[in-house]
Amino acid sequence: WFEMADDFNGAAEFPCDLYYMDLNGTWNDPDKDGKFSEHPTKVEPEIWVGRLWTPSENGNDAALIKNYFDRNHRFRKGQFGCCNNALAYVDDDWTGFGNCAFDLMFSPANMEVITDPTTTDADRYKAEINTHRAWAQVCAHSSPGGHSFKIPGGSEWVPNTYLRDVNPPNAYFYNLFACSNARFTQPDYMAGWYIFDKPLGSVCNGLAAVGSTKTGSMLLFENFYGPMGSGKTIGDAFLLWWMGLGNSHDLGERQWYYGMVLLGDPTLNWWSGAVPTLCDPLNGDTFDHFPRRTNFHWNPVNLSNVTYNIEIDAFGAIVSGKWAAEAGRTMFVSGTLTDNNYEHLFVGAQAGRWRVRARVGGQICPWSDWSYFKYTI
Repeated sequence: WFEMADDFNGAAEFPCDLYYMDLNGTWNDPDKDGKFSEHPTKVEPEIWVGRLWTPSENGNDAALIKNYFDRNHRFRKGQFGCCNNALAYVDDDWTGFGNCAFDLMFSPANMEVITDPTTTDADRYKAEINTHRAWAQVCAHSSPGGHSFKIPGGSEWVPNTYLRDVNPPNAYFYNLFACSNARFTQPDYMAGWYIFDKPLGSVCNGLAAVGSTKTGSMLLFENFYGPMGSGKTIGDAFLLWWMGLGNSHDLGERQWYYGMVLLGDPTLNWWSGAVPTLCDPLNGDTFDHFPRRTNFHWNPVNLSNVTYNIEIDAFGAIVSGKWAAEAGRTMFVSGTLTDNNYEHLFVGAQAGRWRVRARVGGQICPWSDWSYFKYTI
């Protein structure tokens, strides 16, 4: 924990995951109360840290954690959908944020920017947060218990229980500019329900969120979304955002940022789910026809501007007794394909395997798993 006597509203203490990211910094606890209050030197972090802390069972709800890893696995295998679009939902006090620098990561056609104070109310939030998207940034006055949206003459409250019990969110990744919404030590903290899925009911798509355990949130969004627009994972971008603050942190930076936490899997981003699913040949198929003309087919990635590459390997064709990759080689990788079919004359009577990857615009996405087949003649 970190404590401050001079936070925005006086004294404050809060969880500080920067401590775990900063491997060689100086952290002092002069009053010996078990909470750091000084971080004077070597403040730049060296690693990212992701936290899986469920909003129930004191952070250790095994059922929610298991469900999270199941959804994560399906996402990585192309079985949980994917998107490459974003929402910036910005309440009245921060309309100047505009698109929150999402334009460094997404094209204008793939961004929904909602900043009009006459429309950023609770009902619009509920509708937008349930729309299928890659990223959503929510900018609203908040607490661990919910979000508050200004309306003429007052405000409207959306409690954490809305995501938990009524309608789980439908984007995969979140930036919560929402004070203390990610204070994970608070039971039922709302940021947790952005990425964990209560059993039964609709499915939560959330896999990662950045937010704050205290009053304050991320600023300098360009230092976060810019690296992701260049292909960085969430964790790498979060680390670069921290490093962009420099080798010292003034009072304002400690007030705004020392509660920042990354919830979920730091090794993901939207393209992690843009993985084709292989259809034919099926894994384990055996063929006995000659010539060995083979038709490969996969389900397309459901995004626009997608092209593909297919890699085909034959056991022993490059180095005896090995797959090509085991010798640091490739046997065959196609050029750019615009269709989800490919015909290939296989090399011989031996085992083969194939895999496919997508490219969405300029973003190269992960390879699918290998699928194996065999020719007997």
